[in-house]
Amino acid sequence: MRLSLKTKFTLATSLLVLAVVTVVSSLYLGRLMRQTLRQANDTASFVAQQVYGACGDALKDAAERGESPASLDPADLRQYVRHAFDNSSTLNSLIESDVGISPTIYEITITDANGTVLVSSDASLRDQKVARRLPVSSLVRAGFFQQLRELYGPPQTYEFSLAFQVGPQPFGDIRVGLSSALLRDQISPGLVSAGYWALGSVLLSTLLALLVSTIALAPIGRISKQLDRISA
Repeated sequence: MRLSLKTKFTLATSLLVLAVVTVVSSLYLGRLMRQTLRQANDTASFVAQQVYGACGDALKDAAERGESPASLDPADLRQYVRHAFDNSSTLNSLIESDVGISPTIYEITITDANGTVLVSSDASLRDQKVARRLPVSSLVRAGFFQQLRELYGPPQTYEFSLAFQVGPQPFGDIRVGLSSALLRDQISPGLVSAGYWALGSVLLSTLLALLVSTIALAPIGRISKQLDRISA
């Protein structure tokens, strides 16, 4: 089927606008995604620092109450730290409030050096040994398309980890879990908005191209009709 000049002009204009809009939208979404992930990483870092300070205060309060570990045995030291954390209303309230306020934090957990949970916003994890998760920094450094695959693939949890110590020895980690589903919820409105803008731009450009081609090619159409009459 042979296309008319007007149809070719309209299609070429629409495809050109579609290509430009696609590039601009990809750049916008890439910037939005990097900004959202960096902000989530910074928030997790800030929360971990807050919890770290609250852990130190809990141990200080326990010492002021005259409490101390039964011995330097790791099991006794773990029991002492866990008891101090359990009795710290400040620490537990901070963990609950941070999880409730932040739109991307899924879980806050404090583990010992073996990865066994001492305190967690998820009560079911208590005394469970949890494996390391992918650091959120790896998602921040990933490319745009990899970030899309990770966030819009099966849900998973990334974490920001901050080590802490009791006395001179390393004791455990403060882990702030970030859900890919919650991160996706933060990015999706921008993705939908960019999609609407792209669709609207293509439709508008198509209508304008059709209008311009109709006006611009009208004289050629009249000349063609006159040639047909002369030929007849």
